[in-house]
Amino acid sequence: MNNLIDNAIKYSGDSVSIRINVNAGGIAVADDGIGIPAKNLPFIFDKFYRVPHGNRQEVRGYGIGLYYVKHILEKMGWTIEVKSSVGHGTMFMIRFDKYEG
Repeated sequence: MNNLIDNAIKYSGDSVSIRINVNAGGIAVADDGIGIPAKNLPFIFDKFYRVPHGNRQEVRGYGIGLYYVKHILEKMGWTIEVKSSVGHGTMFMIRFDKYEG
């Protein structure tokens, strides 16, 4: 959760709006940030992959956060999905496919 919220803050510009929804099926983290281009979406969970964001290149990172998020969720039997639109924001959805607690 920390990584998803941190990314939402980093890529939301000056006015940050983050929504978190929790229900029995999962958790969604959504923002109104710069969004991710469709051509980059298939790669965002790859280790060391960073989306080129023009004016947001000053954002530091190694491109491993989303890789680890997905890896940890899969170990728990859960999944993560993403929907994004450039200029309109991004939403990550964690699905509790099965609970191993």
